[in-house]
Amino acid sequence: MSGRLNELADAFADAGLPGHAEEIRALQIDLDTIQRPQRRKKKRDVLKRTEHEVFAELRTVLDTMKDEGQTWASKQLGRLLSILEFEAEMRDEAWMGKELLKNWDKNENNQWEPNEIHAYQTELDMLRNLAEADAFIPRWFFMAEDAVYGPWPLSRVTGKRDVPPYLVRYGTDTGWVRLSDLVD
Repeated sequence: MSGRLNELADAFADAGLPGHAEEIRALQIDLDTIQRPQRRKKKRDVLKRTEHEVFAELRTVLDTMKDEGQTWASKQLGRLLSILEFEAEMRDEAWMGKELLKNWDKNENNQWEPNEIHAYQTELDMLRNLAEADAFIPRWFFMAEDAVYGPWPLSRVTGKRDVPPYLVRYGTDTGWVRLSDLVD
């Protein structure tokens, strides 16, 4: 990702848009801080910033460019943003699929069996009922890249434009489900 951002920044500078080139170089620093979670003494991972936050900043820069009539620059950034978001989505999906199966694979054969799918759907239905009643109660836990966050209200993450790629559970008595499955 860093190579693409540097190329884009250079292209902006060559096109006479040094301000935008510097904004992109500044984003590179931010992206470097989110590549991997940092370890704390309590063995809990903490992301300084999520990719989604950086992408939101890139969208803001893109909107500004469009408003200023910088067509070439906005097209270049738009293309890069599409690629970065697609790659992030693929990483999230790969991680989430593996993590989700790990939590529901009772016979540990690394495949979804009909009884495991049924158990997941049953848990998902129960959590949907809890979400309707308790979305504002801080008993929801969220998992992203092996880090667990919470307890927070479910409403803290579901009111955003894009649903983050998290697994979610209610308290400690339920199984993990995909947040996107829960809110769809």
